[in-house]
Amino acid sequence: MESDKYTIKIQSSKTELEAEITVNEYDDESIELILSGDGISLQVSSDNAFDALTLLREEASKIPITLKCYGSALDVYPSGMSRSMGIGDKAYKLTMGKQSLLSDIVDIFESEDDLQIVSPSEQSEFYQKWINSLG
Repeated sequence: MESDKYTIKIQSSKTELEAEITVNEYDDESIELILSGDGISLQVSSDNAFDALTLLREEASKIPITLKCYGSALDVYPSGMSRSMGIGDKAYKLTMGKQSLLSDIVDIFESEDDLQIVSPSEQSEFYQKWINSLG
């Protein structure tokens, strides 16, 4: 088993806190994410990191908290290839009408200040609109 840890910001009500996401990669190629911090402990598994993060975001929304990272941003989404390569922790920053480039790749657990954080369904809808914008 390989593990990585990321410190991310989470939004709870009107309070912004820091939490830790532990990413465990198992020999069977499954990915487990554990979110912990400030009395929060959530755990999910999937076959790639992006899908696991989506599950984690859905579970976190029930508390309710929001994860503030690239993987939660409106304009970030993985390609099929990026999901299947490695653990699936890379995705593209998308721009309407523009094909993504290697320079647009981000780590889904990293962050920047001006991310527009949305629900998984809103993110998926934006991705479909982006595909359609490529004509």
